[in-house]
Amino acid sequence: MGIATLLLKGHLAITLPIVAIMAAGFLTANTSGPGHLFAQGVALFGALAIAWLYWAWQAPRWRLWALRRLSGGSGSKLLAMAFLTGLLWPEGSFLERGELRGSDYPRRLLFAKLTAALRRLATELRELDRDDRGSETYTRLLSYTNDLIPVAVRGIDQPRQPIPMSPVQELGAELALAERNDTMREGTIGADESETITCLLDELSSGTPA
Repeated sequence: MGIATLLLKGHLAITLPIVAIMAAGFLTANTSGPGHLFAQGVALFGALAIAWLYWAWQAPRWRLWALRRLSGGSGSKLLAMAFLTGLLWPEGSFLERGELRGSDYPRRLLFAKLTAALRRLATELRELDRDDRGSETYTRLLSYTNDLIPVAVRGIDQPRQPIPMSPVQELGAELALAERNDTMREGTIGADESETITCLLDELSSGTPA
C-alpha cells in the first residue's frame, strides 16, 4: 500500500473513533444540565481517558501494521506524515512513550522499519536502467534484499527469532561496496535507505547471537 492509503486507514481506525468518543462525552455533559457540574466533569474526563487509552493501544499497532504493508515508499516519510496529520506523536516524545506496548515492541519496530526499508531498496533496484540491472552488484544486492525481506516480516511477529547472519552480513557488505565504488549511478539507490538498512541490521545483529 502507498503512504496515503495507509494514513487514511489509520485515521479511519484511530482518529474517527476518538472523535466519536469525545463527541459522545460532550453530548453527555451537555445533557446533564447547567446545575450538574460534577457530572459534566466526569463525562468529559471519562471521554478523554477512554480516547487516550484507545489511542495509546492502537497507535503502536498501526505503526507496525503500516510499516509492514508499505510498498515502495519511505518508512521515515510515512511516520513523519503520520505525525503531521495528527495520527502519531514524534518518536521519542513524552506522549509517544505513553503508548501501550509490549516488552518486545522496540525490537518488533526495528523489524518493521527494516521491512519497509528493504522493500523500498528492492523497488529502487528494479527501477534501475537496463545497464545497471546487468551488473553483478545489482544481482547480489537484489538477491540478498529479497532473502532478508521474509526474515524481517517474520521478526515483526516473532521478534526473538534468531537472525540468519549470512544474508545480513552479505547485504551489509554489498551496500558498503556499492557506496565506496559508486557502482550504481548517483542518486539511484537512496542514501537514506541504505544508511537506514545498515543501522538497523547492525542494531538487530548486535542483539542476536549468530
